[in-house]
Amino acid sequence: MRAADSSAGEMRPFLQALDNLNARCGWTDVSAAGVAWEHHRTTRHRRPLIFARFGAGAGNCILFLGGVHGDERPTVYLMLKLAQYLQEHPEIVKDQCIVIAPL
Repeated sequence: MRAADSSAGEMRPFLQALDNLNARCGWTDVSAAGVAWEHHRTTRHRRPLIFARFGAGAGNCILFLGGVHGDERPTVYLMLKLAQYLQEHPEIVKDQCIVIAPL
């Protein structure tokens, strides 16, 4: 199964809503829209379960999960910040495999 990327139509409104929620929390230093997100599945409310891959390493990957429970917003923020940072500095993990799933 091929993942849908963040340019797909269903992702744009979701990422915008996530950025709006982050702004309401005072987290204006992070943008979900700036990361190359993918998704295979959606929640029962039709929200994409997003993830991003970084690095070109073959073999084992490190998986970072945030917001496992609905009230864990700070971990979502941390995962978005990490994803944004790795998107801006790909050389850091070029020989690694990192997957970030913030929600």
